[in-house]
Amino acid sequence: MKKPSEYVKQGKIYFSCEAGESLLGHALDFVGEDRVVYASDFPHWDAEFPESIEELFERKDITDRAKKKVLYENGRVLYGIN
Repeated sequence: MKKPSEYVKQGKIYFSCEAGESLLGHALDFVGEDRVVYASDFPHWDAEFPESIEELFERKDITDRAKKKVLYENGRVLYGIN
Protein backbone atom coordinates (compact mmCIF):
# COMPACT_ATOMS: atom_id res chain seq x y z
CA MET A 1 0.00 0.00 0.00
CA LYS A 2 1.30 3.44 -0.96
CA LYS A 3 1.02 6.73 0.86
CA PRO A 4 -1.56 9.18 -0.58
CA SER A 5 1.28 11.54 -1.49
CA GLU A 6 2.77 8.85 -3.75
CA TYR A 7 -0.49 8.60 -5.73
CA VAL A 8 -0.51 12.39 -6.10
CA LYS A 9 3.08 12.39 -7.36
CA GLN A 10 2.18 9.70 -9.91
CA GLY A 11 -0.53 11.97 -11.32
CA LYS A 12 -3.44 9.72 -10.44
CA ILE A 13 -5.29 12.15 -8.18
CA TYR A 14 -6.78 15.55 -8.94
CA PHE A 15 -8.15 18.07 -6.48
CA SER A 16 -10.92 20.54 -7.19
CA CYS A 17 -10.86 24.07 -5.88
CA GLU A 18 -13.05 27.10 -5.63
CA ALA A 19 -11.62 30.51 -6.43
CA GLY A 20 -12.07 31.98 -2.96
CA GLU A 21 -10.22 29.30 -1.02
CA SER A 22 -7.77 31.26 1.11
CA LEU A 23 -5.00 28.63 1.00
CA LEU A 24 -5.28 27.84 -2.70
CA GLY A 25 -1.85 29.28 -3.49
CA HIS A 26 -0.26 27.10 -0.82
CA ALA A 27 -2.22 24.05 -2.00
CA LEU A 28 -0.93 24.57 -5.54
CA ASP A 29 2.61 24.72 -4.18
CA PHE A 30 2.08 21.58 -2.11
CA VAL A 31 0.29 19.23 -4.54
CA GLY A 32 1.46 20.85 -7.76
CA GLU A 33 -0.32 23.11 -10.20
CA ASP A 34 -0.86 20.12 -12.52
CA ARG A 35 -3.12 18.37 -9.99
CA VAL A 36 -5.80 21.01 -9.34
CA VAL A 37 -8.92 21.75 -11.38
CA TYR A 38 -11.45 24.56 -11.03
CA ALA A 39 -14.86 23.72 -9.58
CA SER A 40 -17.62 26.19 -10.35
CA ASP A 41 -20.05 24.53 -7.92
CA PHE A 42 -22.75 25.23 -10.53
CA PRO A 43 -25.76 24.69 -10.36
CA HIS A 44 -25.86 24.73 -6.55
CA TRP A 45 -27.84 27.59 -5.05
CA ASP A 46 -24.73 29.08 -3.46
CA ALA A 47 -22.52 28.86 -6.58
CA GLU A 48 -20.54 32.01 -7.36
CA PHE A 49 -20.06 31.12 -11.03
CA PRO A 50 -19.28 32.93 -13.32
CA GLU A 51 -17.98 35.66 -10.99
CA SER A 52 -15.62 33.16 -9.37
CA ILE A 53 -13.59 32.94 -12.59
CA GLU A 54 -12.81 36.64 -12.37
CA GLU A 55 -12.01 36.20 -8.68
CA LEU A 56 -9.44 33.55 -9.57
CA PHE A 57 -7.93 35.75 -12.31
CA GLU A 58 -7.51 38.61 -9.83
CA ARG A 59 -5.63 36.59 -7.21
CA LYS A 60 -2.06 37.77 -6.69
CA ASP A 61 -0.83 34.65 -4.89
CA ILE A 62 -1.22 32.43 -7.96
CA THR A 63 0.85 32.69 -11.12
CA ASP A 64 -0.79 33.24 -14.51
CA ARG A 65 0.55 29.87 -15.61
CA ALA A 66 -1.12 28.12 -12.63
CA LYS A 67 -4.40 29.95 -13.30
CA LYS A 68 -4.41 28.70 -16.90
CA LYS A 69 -3.74 25.15 -15.74
CA VAL A 70 -6.42 25.21 -13.04
CA LEU A 71 -9.06 26.80 -15.24
CA TYR A 72 -8.35 24.98 -18.50
CA GLU A 73 -5.39 22.71 -19.11
CA ASN A 74 -5.73 20.34 -16.16
CA GLY A 75 -9.38 19.64 -16.94
CA ARG A 76 -8.45 18.75 -20.50
CA VAL A 77 -5.85 16.27 -19.27
CA LEU A 78 -8.16 14.81 -16.62
CA TYR A 79 -10.96 14.18 -19.10
CA GLY A 80 -8.71 13.27 -22.05
CA ILE A 81 -9.84 16.17 -24.23
CA ASN A 82 -7.43 17.11 -27.03
